[in-house]
Amino acid sequence: MSPGHRCKRSLTIVVAAAMAVPIATNLLVSAAHIRYSGIVSRDSTEYWRLAENLSSGKGYSYDGERPTRMRQPAYPLFLALVGLLPGDGMLTTRLVQTLFTSVIIGLFATLAAREFGPKTAMLTAALVAVYAPLSLISNAILADGLYALLLALVYAIWVRLGETGATKAALGLGGLLGVLALTKPAGLPLLLVMPVAVWLQTGGSRRAALLGTLGLIAGFAVLSPWAIRNWVATGQLTVTSTDTGAALWDGVHPWMYSMWSDYVEPLHRTEQFLRLAGDDYYLSAEASRRFHKAALDRIATDPWGVTKIGLFKVAMVFTYVPGTRPLARSHPVLFGLLRIPQIAILVLAVWGAIRSPSYIWAPALSVLLVTAAGCFLGPATARYIIPIMPLALLLTAVAVLRPAGSRLG
Repeated sequence: MSPGHRCKRSLTIVVAAAMAVPIATNLLVSAAHIRYSGIVSRDSTEYWRLAENLSSGKGYSYDGERPTRMRQPAYPLFLALVGLLPGDGMLTTRLVQTLFTSVIIGLFATLAAREFGPKTAMLTAALVAVYAPLSLISNAILADGLYALLLALVYAIWVRLGETGATKAALGLGGLLGVLALTKPAGLPLLLVMPVAVWLQTGGSRRAALLGTLGLIAGFAVLSPWAIRNWVATGQLTVTSTDTGAALWDGVHPWMYSMWSDYVEPLHRTEQFLRLAGDDYYLSAEASRRFHKAALDRIATDPWGVTKIGLFKVAMVFTYVPGTRPLARSHPVLFGLLRIPQIAILVLAVWGAIRSPSYIWAPALSVLLVTAAGCFLGPATARYIIPIMPLALLLTAVAVLRPAGSRLG
């Protein structure tokens, strides 16, 4: 057997084994009834309720009576479609979602093999496979697992666009970014910054500007049915969910600095929150507007204080392993030790990006900036960075295996 065949065989074995790891992890988690399975939070309950009403013909409604835009529609629609499959709906959904991380591993391993070689591909696959939060989030009824899968597809197409400059790639990228925005609101700013990143990727030419514009048009074409539906059903021409107001209010509250380890639970028991929320702030667009106004008033009153809170949140969220926040109070030393590998990944990822060509780092930078902006303005939770970690681990593998001082492209 030639060295090339042996290398290809080794790559296939390693990637296949890596793709099996998240499946085994989630099966063990499910069998042990660990808290990360199925319904894990209020968010999970709300997604499941929306999906049940969709499946039963009651439309996109939380209470089965009033139309809502309390959540972006892609994930509840996904849940409703999976619910059509035979068997227990919750179990079937978790089994389907278990495949998300395996597909992500395959995507990034393929990308790494094409751009950096088989050794980088094998290390990338191994790193993504052992990053447990990515597997665990796909075992929960949360939009983050689907968002992570879509983001991986977005990045793969984005890199391909940088390599080829093809019109089809630009249209596909924009359309997929539209689906991403329908999954979580963070996808919308990524769609908006995409034309600039594409322009950087492809040399800053007129052709690059045209590709970015075409992608933007494709993205808004995907978003338009949701916007029209909201206009008809709720009287508001918008593509964002009503929970964005409360999320912004949470994110700029001073307690995010002093009580970040408790997330938003203490905030939602305060007199001000209850006054702004009313009876059903998730369903009420008026309540969302009240939260937005209160948050903007706070920003205008104390911009430096809000800036300090935002910088603190970004620093914390990016540097602790998702799921370990409760240890900050109960076992602070262990919490600190667990932050070391997370910080090391981020440092190496930056170094890997520096060694990469523009069509690799430009979309990576876009994803990073949009994610950081969301953490800066929104609640402090590391769950939001899980979808970008496969990309960070790819760049980590590049940093580890590229010779010192070398640079591709």
